[in-house]
Amino acid sequence: MKRFENFVNRAAIILNTVSGTAMAVLMLLITLNVILRAVFKSPIPGTYDYTGFLTIIIIGCGIAYCSVLDGHIELTFLYDKLSLKLKKIISIAGNLFSFLLMTLFSYSLFSYALSQYQTKGVSITTKTPLYIFSFITAFCFVIFTLTIMIKLLDGIISSKENT
Repeated sequence: MKRFENFVNRAAIILNTVSGTAMAVLMLLITLNVILRAVFKSPIPGTYDYTGFLTIIIIGCGIAYCSVLDGHIELTFLYDKLSLKLKKIISIAGNLFSFLLMTLFSYSLFSYALSQYQTKGVSITTKTPLYIFSFITAFCFVIFTLTIMIKLLDGIISSKENT
């Protein structure tokens, strides 16, 4: 179990690095586009498409690492007042629900990416194949789903150890 957890965490870290790199490229692209538009009256063609693609990479690749760090927003003002046993039950139920939902979502993303591949869907301006980014997003959500599964299993194991 620990080796699997290490693998998922390393994958999330690598994806987060890709996300950060995409953020830097996005900032550079927008800055250059503004400068070229203002100074030379000639913007970078396809900036709109590239901005969208990079945003997809930033969000998709960053979500798993955010889950590893427990960086998602939680509203805990009621949860904090509950007993430890009830907290564990709610945590396991929430992680189970999240795992099932993200499993379905990941499957749907792969199905959508496959349909884009089969229909040869491309972006309007740059004619970039859309399925590439759909497959990237689907893969990222699989890693995110695995981080949720690890939390679910950890919660089940720790609740069994405490009984």
